[in-house]
Amino acid sequence: MHRRNLQRIQHWRLQHYPLVCSLLLVFCFVFNFHSLTCQSIVAEKSNPKAVFTNAELLYQQNKLDEALELFKTIENIDTISPAVNYRLACIFLDKKEIDQAKFYIGKAVLSNPDKNEFLTKQADILVQKFEFKESVKIRKKLVALNPRYPSRYEDLFKNLIQVSEFNEVIVYCQQFENQFGLNLNIMRFYEYAFNVIKQFDSVIDLRRRYYLKHPEDFQNFQDYYKSYSQYHPEKAKLELKQKLINDSLNFELVEFYIQMVEKEYFIANSIEKLKIYDENKELIFKLIQHPPKQNKIEKFAGLEIILDNEPSSEKIKLIYFQLKRDNDNLYKQGSMNKIFWRKFYNLNEYLIASEILEEIRIQNIDDLENYYYLVRCYYELNQAIKIDNLILELRETFPFLEKEIQTLSAVILKMKGKNEEAILIFNGQLSLIKPWNKIMGDAYNQLGRTQIALKYYKQALNDSDLNERSYINLTEKLKTTK
Repeated sequence: MHRRNLQRIQHWRLQHYPLVCSLLLVFCFVFNFHSLTCQSIVAEKSNPKAVFTNAELLYQQNKLDEALELFKTIENIDTISPAVNYRLACIFLDKKEIDQAKFYIGKAVLSNPDKNEFLTKQADILVQKFEFKESVKIRKKLVALNPRYPSRYEDLFKNLIQVSEFNEVIVYCQQFENQFGLNLNIMRFYEYAFNVIKQFDSVIDLRRRYYLKHPEDFQNFQDYYKSYSQYHPEKAKLELKQKLINDSLNFELVEFYIQMVEKEYFIANSIEKLKIYDENKELIFKLIQHPPKQNKIEKFAGLEIILDNEPSSEKIKLIYFQLKRDNDNLYKQGSMNKIFWRKFYNLNEYLIASEILEEIRIQNIDDLENYYYLVRCYYELNQAIKIDNLILELRETFPFLEKEIQTLSAVILKMKGKNEEAILIFNGQLSLIKPWNKIMGDAYNQLGRTQIALKYYKQALNDSDLNERSYINLTEKLKTTK
């Protein structure tokens, strides 16, 4: 019996021996690790620099809570360490705990009152607390300590504007200008302050000085001129004209001058418009001979003045083909085409107007108004087949516009001499986009119903899209149908 028990014990030992050994090893490891950790903590407490290094590493890795715990450990040892207080302020600022951030940055600055990094952070934290006046005091100190650092000035300007100290903004801007010269960044603050205190001539002088220092960029002159002309339009205009006389081959300047002329032209009455055209047409034609760079313009300066006043369709064609050759990219975008087709339409040049409209249609097939004017052109050119093709395309592009498409079909009926059928459709829906009064008048006139034709011709004279030549023709028709 005793022997059998010994055998069982021996068997159990053999079976469980590995497990027992493993448990013993784990116990030893835990005990030793705990012992080492305790030693490490003791060692770290006696070596704050090592803790600071580890804490800084955690902060840089954005592990704010862990970094905070370690920095707090050092604070318990050294309560006046400026570097620790500064970093605690940074952590609390990142954690949006602004009061705590203010407390710790105050301690850091107290220990080292002239350290730029500490003062800058303190000013930033005060801004977060909306304590702008206190922040201004610190920014001024930073400028005094670092007069050769431009960024110190820019931060000060922002804070001075926040407390509405615009005269001080100007004083420090002048100090900055004396130190570094003018740049666009400082101009923003300078100009803002001058405008607020209504020193508009100072803005003009500022812009003049900047453009004279940087004449290589024509935009600087434009900015100066716009400021000058806003408050002294006549003097500005005389200066611009004189500059043009002195530099007449500067086509960038010529273009800018014509753009200014255009602004006057579009608000002038008909007599003044004619005077502006007479005074500037040679200069505009000169500019046409030297078109500006394609990527700089969306439309040609002065072009609409020429188109408004030039009666010769042949001359307009010459301008059109020259500009198209020199600025093909603008025609592909359609911006020039939109100006020219209407002029040719108004001059009864329906063929070239329709060609331009076709180019526009290729670029923008969904432009419904474009179809309308194409139909009007093809009607005047007696091109029924082309109108048929347009109607087929419209049915595919705008299948939901059946009534409007029927109206276009009525134009075809009118062209085929089916005036009664055309009139029935026109009376059912009077327009696609614009009135069809002229075509209705033609249909009634061909049917011999002169009084009704007369009514539609009179209405056609009020159509906003009626061209000048058509107006004359309709006036003649009114005479013959009375």
